[in-house]
Amino acid sequence: MTLVVGGAALTVAALGWLWPDEASVPRVLALPAYVVAGNVAVLHAWLRLLTGRAAPVWEPTRRGAVPSS
Repeated sequence: MTLVVGGAALTVAALGWLWPDEASVPRVLALPAYVVAGNVAVLHAWLRLLTGRAAPVWEPTRRGAVPSS
């Protein structure tokens, strides 16, 4: 039963993820897609940490000076 519910939740999340950009995503699809995307991001961060490729300090990109007009 748990596998069926999990599979249904992932199917709904995939539908929300693959929804066309020009149409508004229904909330019933957007929320599961958002939650799954967040979990994938956490998993990705943990894998980067465990493999030693973590970026412990964020630094902004260096950009040249913008000339004034």
